[in-house]
Amino acid sequence: MNNDEKETIHRILVIDDNPNIHEDFKTILLEEDANTELDSLRAEVFGGSSPVQVHSNKYKLDFASQGKEGHEKIKQALSENRPYELAFIDMRMPPGWDGIETIEHIWQTEPNIQVVICTAYSDHSWEEIIRRLGRSQNLLILKKPFDGTEVAQLATALTEKWTLAKQASLKMDQLEQMVKERTHELEKSNEQLKHAKENLELIYRVVPSAIFTVDTNRCITSWNNKAAELTGYTAEEVIGKECLIFAFEPCCYKCGLYANDVEKPVVGRECPIKRKDGRTLTISKNADLLKDENGNIIGGIESFEDITERKEAELGQDELLKKVDHINKELREFVSIISHDLKAPLRGIKTLANWILSDCADKLGDQANEQMNLLLERVELMYNLIEGTLQYSRAGWAEGKRVQVNLNNFVPEIINMVVPPENITVTIENELPAIDCEEVHIMQVFQNLLSNAIKYMDKPQGWIKVGCVEQDGFWKFSVADNGPGIEEKHFEKIFKIFQALPTSPDFEGTGVGLTVAKKIIELYDGKIWVESKVGEGSTFFFTLPKQKESRLAGTKMGAKK
Repeated sequence: MNNDEKETIHRILVIDDNPNIHEDFKTILLEEDANTELDSLRAEVFGGSSPVQVHSNKYKLDFASQGKEGHEKIKQALSENRPYELAFIDMRMPPGWDGIETIEHIWQTEPNIQVVICTAYSDHSWEEIIRRLGRSQNLLILKKPFDGTEVAQLATALTEKWTLAKQASLKMDQLEQMVKERTHELEKSNEQLKHAKENLELIYRVVPSAIFTVDTNRCITSWNNKAAELTGYTAEEVIGKECLIFAFEPCCYKCGLYANDVEKPVVGRECPIKRKDGRTLTISKNADLLKDENGNIIGGIESFEDITERKEAELGQDELLKKVDHINKELREFVSIISHDLKAPLRGIKTLANWILSDCADKLGDQANEQMNLLLERVELMYNLIEGTLQYSRAGWAEGKRVQVNLNNFVPEIINMVVPPENITVTIENELPAIDCEEVHIMQVFQNLLSNAIKYMDKPQGWIKVGCVEQDGFWKFSVADNGPGIEEKHFEKIFKIFQALPTSPDFEGTGVGLTVAKKIIELYDGKIWVESKVGEGSTFFFTLPKQKESRLAGTKMGAKK
């Protein structure tokens, strides 16, 4: 065979009680291929051409000696999805079914099989056969003794006929399924359109926005109750008339129906219109085209809502924001001036007290010296309170721009800035992110948290650990220490201004640092809180939202002091 040949395996069943007939069918149908191969070999040896077969029929033959046996084989073949295409059936097969009865049972099971009745006697007339089996294009009669060529031709023609009928049936099934599916889709679409129309009519009546439609001549074709309410024109007054005559012209020139770029709908366009009573409204308008099923423009649909009060409120809000900004600016300037004016006499008092202690300590006595030192401490505390107030007033108002800060590099610089003593170790536990912020803000947060941990440390060997994890779209930072800890009842108090806890005999805080940190963190839409156990230490947590640009940056690093 060459590459153009195509092989088809056809299944044929022979039902005959004579074993010699079985052998005859094998000789006729199965040895044909062997003869063909022999002809090809002979042509190669002795020369000449061998017949080229474009389509070679291959047969798979099965045999049965009785009608019932043949019927069972056909049922089994169907159950295995390997049906027989053709059956050669003997008319006489005593003691069981004859050929007619066998065919009747077979066609009840498999009506599409091609059948050839093989008979040497006129057991049944043609009229009787037709009466019992009906006129069928799947039935032929072959007289015995039969010629091998006739059998081969019948096998070729009838198996090919069965194959073509099968293919046609599959195509028909596919077409019927496609028609069924398409019909179902159309029925479903029609039902949806029906409901959509009903819903649209309902929405059109109750929707809170004003809605109207126009045709291609700009004439109004529908007008809902809200449109009548906002404009003062009833549906009877406007339907059939051009919408432009009702003072819609300021917004219609941009309408999707009349604009040059007609494919772009109008969304949220603000424009003024005039009511019937002459009042001017500001509306927010949406407009788009209406098209038929072929894509042809048949009109437009427009909706609008009255935003007059909102626009007036926005204008008032803008004026109010300008006033608030001006007041805040004056307050910041006032705080700066007051802090400067208050610090000046404090510096004078401190200088004078230091001069008295330096020059007159031996003349004042122990009690006087103690009082002078107490005076200096109070001056220093007052100075720190004024400075803390100034920091709090400035928190969130630094006039800078946000930049991306790599905290892996920035936090170690802050650690070095607060100068931890030798007995306190500060470490960065894991990789820190790069965040968008103003450098001075993030510096104030970490500086205040680290400074507090250092100042209140009560252990001979102290440690402070800085960490960060990603959690629910936020960076969650932590500053932990093994200091004295904080009682739970003070967890909220410590974040209020001037509410420092006197936990260290050597240090008295101003109660401003944590308040400043809280204000900055909340400015960035984050939050801050503390978890602590008395005697074991505290952990301050704060969160900052992740920005799109945020990413883990740098390498893991630590700072120790």
